[in-house]
Amino acid sequence: MIKTKNLIIIFTTLILIFCAIMYWMIVEASETVNGKEDPKTEQAAKNSENGSNKDALDEIDEQIDAATATTTENEEDGVKKAIPTEVQFQDDLHAMTHQKVKAEEKWGHLKITEERIDEMLDVLDKVKGKNDYKNFDFYYDVLTEWNNGNFDNAVQAHNRIWSMNGGTIGKATRLLTEEEEQAYIKEYFK
Repeated sequence: MIKTKNLIIIFTTLILIFCAIMYWMIVEASETVNGKEDPKTEQAAKNSENGSNKDALDEIDEQIDAATATTTENEEDGVKKAIPTEVQFQDDLHAMTHQKVKAEEKWGHLKITEERIDEMLDVLDKVKGKNDYKNFDFYYDVLTEWNNGNFDNAVQAHNRIWSMNGGTIGKATRLLTEEEEQAYIKEYFK
């Protein structure tokens, strides 16, 4: 005769197996409903019916390239670079302003370089007209001025981003003097 302890173990195991199967079925169903079928699997199934594996692989590669539209290739070195989200782009721009502004608190530090400004302007060129960046015009105006060597807008740029992020501490009050900026660079970047 089966002991009560063994019955509990068997019953618990069956419940866990049942829950795992149900979870798997729900995940599969939701992926199908949301259109998240694996394109490799779908295309491979279609092409195996037609018997063209090489064409299938080429077509899958094209679909993967199209699906990863947020990745672009830098023509100079062939390195793939992801287009940052607007939040990341905004965080980087905010961190760059810290080199130029006086503020009680500063979180994040990125050195302003010609290369970084050019890279950020390139990102903006790639997202232009796609409505990916809600504040596109603001970023473009700030970085265009910086690209021309004019950082007079750094306080306004900092405070606008600071405000967009619900800032309460660390509002910029003025531009740093040349000596203050050099001290900041020495502290954070050398």
